[in-house]
Amino acid sequence: MDIKHICETCNKEAEPNKEKSNENWSVYDTTCKRCGGKVKMNFQ
Repeated sequence: MDIKHICETCNKEAEPNKEKSNENWSVYDTTCKRCGGKVKMNFQ
């Protein structure tokens, strides 16, 4: 199963937050940096 974090408004895939992520966890912001829309998890 593949999980992607995608903006609901512009469908851009979110980048992991480099300050909060480490080698064990990838942390994503809940708002899109491009348009300010809500980021959701997409299971594929």
